Amino acid sequence: MIDRLLEDLTLDVEPFARCVVSSGWRLRLNEGEGATLHFVLSGHGSLRLLGGHQLALRPYTLVVVPDQRAHTLEVPPVPLQEVRPGPAEADGAGLPEHVAGIDGDRELLVACGRVDATYGRRLALFGVLDRPIAVDFTGSEAMAQLFQRLLEESTGQALGQAAMLRASMTQCLVLLLRRLVEERADVPLWAQTTQDRTMAEVVAAVLRAPGDPHSVESLARLAHLGRSAFAERFVTTFGRTPMAFVREVRLERAAELLSKTTLDIATIAHRTGFASRSHFSRTFRDAFGVPPAEHRRRTARPAA
Repeated sequence: MIDRLLEDLTLDVEPFARCVVSSGWRLRLNEGEGATLHFVLSGHGSLRLLGGHQLALRPYTLVVVPDQRAHTLEVPPVPLQEVRPGPAEADGAGLPEHVAGIDGDRELLVACGRVDATYGRRLALFGVLDRPIAVDFTGSEAMAQLFQRLLEESTGQALGQAAMLRASMTQCLVLLLRRLVEERADVPLWAQTTQDRTMAEVVAAVLRAPGDPHSVESLARLAHLGRSAFAERFVTTFGRTPMAFVREVRLERAAELLSKTTLDIATIAHRTGFASRSHFSRTFRDAFGVPPAEHRRRTARPAA
């Protein structure tokens, strides 16, 4: 099931920054688009969400902070002096760096980055988390080598750097999902779908054939659940109704067809499951702010 889910996973990864915190200091990182990843390279400290939730940090800990959550990296003793970094600046090797504390005192060294992981560009993999996930990868040679590779790629300007970062982050998420499922500890609801196959089958069916005549009833049958039980479980797991997800996937697929093909708008509407061109045009304009034809004019990039 992990393999099947990852087939439809879209990743947008920002370049990593290196965060350095001295004893008695706190580095505040503001909320941003996508989840935030922290991998502790050396030292000990803590990560605290604004609002109170706190996690201990030690080498080879990987932390996933939910979307849009401001948080701090900090090292005792208290009271702590706080720094709110501006845009990261490159050091001599070209690696972006945020520093809180005294130059030379690198009590906590953390590789940081953001990842937007979505199904069908709308269903966020980490979007329903209400608190961070922390996994200790001590003893995992695979993870140690992976993050060393990420850091090395982040220091240079080699051709294909973005593609290498993207590939390495995909491997990182696979290792994270594997560990969560194997240990069955603190597993978020989206990871539970890899164990019982129900929600994963539903998501895969919609992503692979958004134009099919999906309904709550048909999706509930696919999940082997009653209509009400399925609808409630889907909302709890993914934070939206089943048909809202279907509509989002259809619109994203339609936008892709408008940009990459010369199919007429009526054909695209039919292929993506809309009853008529007029219904499709109204729904598309409400979602994207422009009619389908205007979206095509602005974004057309026919596939080779």
